[in-house]
Amino acid sequence: MDYLTNSPRAFSFSTKEKSVMLFKLVYNDSVITTHHWEWDSYKMKGQTGERRLKEYLYNTPLLFHLDAATWKERKQDIVQNMKTWQLFQQAALKQQMTNFEVLTSDRLVQKTTFGENLSVTANFGSQTYEGIKPHTAVILQDGKETVIEINELD
Repeated sequence: MDYLTNSPRAFSFSTKEKSVMLFKLVYNDSVITTHHWEWDSYKMKGQTGERRLKEYLYNTPLLFHLDAATWKERKQDIVQNMKTWQLFQQAALKQQMTNFEVLTSDRLVQKTTFGENLSVTANFGSQTYEGIKPHTAVILQDGKETVIEINELD
């Protein structure tokens, strides 16, 4: 695990290539897995889409810092995302994360499984992987597929 000794910045941002899944796997039953309170879901310019994919992949609760101006700016995106997030979260919270897989050698396609009938596959890369477009997550729940496409959020 020599990648952990790289710069603190690289690890502190928990990049998709350097994320340590075991922590999230072991403690999924707790509210221990979340963003740092200062770094809400929109905080990191240029990272909002990647963070969205990670929120689904790792079942990390959304975090918002809202005032009137921010709500006005982000309302449409928050409301739209909450429609999918709420259904996903209701199912994922009731189950342990039972598997984590890195599906490509560059670690840019990853899959998590919660229980027996819920999985999330996230493609952080720039190439389509087995029908999953770049910058997209696919939730498979009880045979139903939901696609989370990341459009320009920043």
